[in-house]
Amino acid sequence: KGSRFDWVKVRRAVDPEPTAAAAAEEGLGTTSLFGGDQSGFVYHVDASTGVTLWSMQLPGADAVQAATAVQLRSFSDAAFQAAYTDDVVFVATRNASSTNNKVFALRAGDGAVLWTFNGTGTYNVDYIVGMPYVDYMLNRLYVTSRGGAAGTQSSLWVLDTLTGSVVQSFALGHLESSASLSGDYGTLYVGNQAGDLYALDTASVALKWSSPAVLGSALKGYVWEDWSVAGLIYFTTVDGNVWALQDTGPGAPPAAPVWKQPVAGASSPLVLESLWVGSSDGKLHQLNLTSGVDEKQVTIGDGTATVGDVSTENGTELFVGTTAGTLYKLPLPLP
Repeated sequence: KGSRFDWVKVRRAVDPEPTAAAAAEEGLGTTSLFGGDQSGFVYHVDASTGVTLWSMQLPGADAVQAATAVQLRSFSDAAFQAAYTDDVVFVATRNASSTNNKVFALRAGDGAVLWTFNGTGTYNVDYIVGMPYVDYMLNRLYVTSRGGAAGTQSSLWVLDTLTGSVVQSFALGHLESSASLSGDYGTLYVGNQAGDLYALDTASVALKWSSPAVLGSALKGYVWEDWSVAGLIYFTTVDGNVWALQDTGPGAPPAAPVWKQPVAGASSPLVLESLWVGSSDGKLHQLNLTSGVDEKQVTIGDGTATVGDVSTENGTELFVGTTAGTLYKLPLPLP
């Protein structure tokens, strides 16, 4: 059944679309939505009512395109809880400059700036469009950026979420998708626009493989690790392929995929007991995790619109939107 959102509260200046990411707000008994827009504003909205709780323009920000990230205080360790009395929202900029982008840490309750990474332009930081990834185990924030005019600037930034200081940085080419952590928090995966997939050992903060895995096309969205097989990762690339790749540990990267399945215009996947991916053919595809076989397809709406990323709330249903502007809810198992 198709349905549309009851409310949409965005401020839009220019294409691309405004961005937003939701997080449960500690102690308020409600769900909050944090997001930015193309004029450099950040918003905190009550997700139940659509009421704006606060908004602010970030100093020195042309635009915010990356989805915001939140570190929830109640799920964080003693060091984080000692440093902060509230949840912390992380917001990255998409400035016209290829050297002066920033990351802001904001207090969730009122938007107060707690720290700013690269506030004085100490580092050459190109624009950021992938959502920063929070590592609760190590109190780190993994930020991906483009690599400057020549593609040689640092583009993976490992920040301390308590202070905003740089733990380490790596020049990995242009990075536009978000980094992703393995289930044991030990490996960070990130892919560049040239089609190279890198693995970072989070304990040593060093590259895990002797060279990147060559995919031949840029990573699209997140990398998912299998729920039961350590190092078995799933992802899609912009050339319309869905991949399963086995990380065998330090040393050489995986030589070949476990499987690779073409799906036209494949979206980022959702992985549960199967893998689901939207497609430009107007269908939702269900792939077998073991073999990659495209075992079921469901036409969404009238089948004329591209089907986007897939999500779930509790594992008994799937939510998927289309380029026609409609959100659908489908029960599991799929019909």
